[in-house]
Amino acid sequence: MIRRLTTSIYVATAVGFVNMMSMIGSSLLTYIIGCFLDVMRVGAVNELGIPFYSANAFHISLVILPVFYTVSALLVVPFIKDNKD
Repeated sequence: MIRRLTTSIYVATAVGFVNMMSMIGSSLLTYIIGCFLDVMRVGAVNELGIPFYSANAFHISLVILPVFYTVSALLVVPFIKDNKD
């Protein structure tokens, strides 16, 4: 798809940009899930100072993944066109 949208001298730059965006997205998701877990923490810590998280906190925090993927698909799918005609 990138080859169809850009000239041949910019294909590597376009592929690098797309890969960079996916890495930024995954690092932001990791941070957001960690923030949700910290908000949902019950307050208990073990003797090493590591906090305990309930299974419910993980369920609620990880619900952002399917939401993010659904929003991403809704934003990207309308722009996918196959111009093989």
